[in-house]
Amino acid sequence: MDEKNIFYLDQKSAKPRKVKRPSGPAPDPVVETQQIKKRRDRMVRNFVKTRGRASLRRFIDLCDQGYSGQKIADEFGVTRQRVQQWRDAFGRTIHAYSVHTDILRLTEVTNKGEE
Repeated sequence: MDEKNIFYLDQKSAKPRKVKRPSGPAPDPVVETQQIKKRRDRMVRNFVKTRGRASLRRFIDLCDQGYSGQKIADEFGVTRQRVQQWRDAFGRTIHAYSVHTDILRLTEVTNKGEE
């Protein structure tokens, strides 16, 4: 497998650091999915082991109700970044836009031919 040299800025010394990274074909999506599932399962087990099932239910409810990451972090005593990791591992956020019915009525053509 070929390797490419990639340079990153070292956070401590502020000097570029060379890192070798394998190149070539992308990983098999099935294997990738299995790895992601294993990671997600491990995170859920750790969450339940350290915080309990009731806390997991509370976390899911707070996410479902649209609470901010900071509010959830404050409640659980963790960082916003940790909350984001949990959110990414335990589910996905879907945003929907629902138009009010009275607005939809304005878009309908009336009998008088009004547009």
